[in-house]
Amino acid sequence: MSHIHQDIRIEAPVEDVFALYCDTTRWSEFEGAFSNFSGPMDQVGTTFDVKGRIAGIEVKGRNTVAEVEPTDWSASGAPAART
Repeated sequence: MSHIHQDIRIEAPVEDVFALYCDTTRWSEFEGAFSNFSGPMDQVGTTFDVKGRIAGIEVKGRNTVAEVEPTDWSASGAPAART
């Protein structure tokens, strides 16, 4: 399995950032590869499609949120919503 890693520093409270992350109606403002969300990202069972190019490789598929831990942020700064 391939791994892609990206870091970003956001000067805002964790709760505000997580709320924006969970609001899938706004994802098109900053990420165009994801679509067809069945619900918010903080809800187990939410499904969504991925289609785009990363490092020149076409990526596409359907994902399901399997677990959400809103207060558990990884070292990379990404929320621990596992798909």
